[in-house]
Amino acid sequence: MTPPMTPTRAETRRAVLLYLAVTETIREAGEVPSGTLYAALMERGCSLETYERIIGVIERAGLIRKSAGGLITWTGPAKGEAMA
Repeated sequence: MTPPMTPTRAETRRAVLLYLAVTETIREAGEVPSGTLYAALMERGCSLETYERIIGVIERAGLIRKSAGGLITWTGPAKGEAMA
């Protein structure tokens, strides 16, 4: 069995910046249709698997809520407030 690859420093940095960008986009918008957000990221090479992983992490952190209709709503701190 091949051991998992360790991401490079540059890959880790890109991943963190992507998570922050998605989080800040949702915070700024207040709410956004999931399909619209994914389409914007897909244009930049983001796979559906990666998108779902990002949204899942942000949701588990308690910063967003997803409705059955696919609307993502910001539930975290307001802009200017610190995220715990």
